[in-house]
Amino acid sequence: MHDPIMKAIVAARISLLTEGEVPTTRLFGLPLEENSDLRTAVAVSDGVLCFSREFVKSHTMKELKQALKRNL
Repeated sequence: MHDPIMKAIVAARISLLTEGEVPTTRLFGLPLEENSDLRTAVAVSDGVLCFSREFVKSHTMKELKQALKRNL
């Protein structure tokens, strides 16, 4: 995986898993799909974790993890 945006999302998911604060099993089973029309960094839709490249780029790791938590 050479895409830095997807690497950031995967890193945030792994970080949430290791922190053990929230149940993250649902997030790890979801495939990633880019959605340029999305108005947030990440969102779950029809069993897919959709992401907006521009929003993910603008987020810190902490903000990205918070966005993932909101989608649990």
